[in-house]
Amino acid sequence: MRAAAGVSIRAAREQDRAAVSALLRAARLVPLDESSQYGPQYAVAEAEDGTVVGVAGYERYGDASLLRSGAVAEERRSAGIGARLAADRLEHARRSGCATAFLLTDTAKEYWLKLGFEVTERAAAPAGIAQSLEWSHACPASSTAMRRALLAGAGAQ
Repeated sequence: MRAAAGVSIRAAREQDRAAVSALLRAARLVPLDESSQYGPQYAVAEAEDGTVVGVAGYERYGDASLLRSGAVAEERRSAGIGARLAADRLEHARRSGCATAFLLTDTAKEYWLKLGFEVTERAAAPAGIAQSLEWSHACPASSTAMRRALLAGAGAQ
């Protein structure tokens, strides 16, 4: 694995819109609402030259979070940037009071297992997440549903 040296994680800003949209399109992750990809729940990885090379975020539903829109520039993959972004967003969600995190994946189940997620039934998601646009419509029924406890004692729901 190549080191992610020289890459910093920071909150996504409105001026990151074009870079974030390009990253999501390149990863075949079209944002549900481009205006929602900014603010305290979304972060970007920024290279030393100011280039945005990664993005991740979450949506909050009560005490649960839906990790989404995780993407890293192809030339920067396998350097730990995605794991750093995921850890950053999961910690942000935990600090804000989220007890569990959920996600859907079509291609990265093994990756998320390594980051502490476990496979769950899609129907096991809390009502807020189950009713989210991503969970209920945007991701295909064949996507793998996964969950991870963020707070001690946040067992299966």
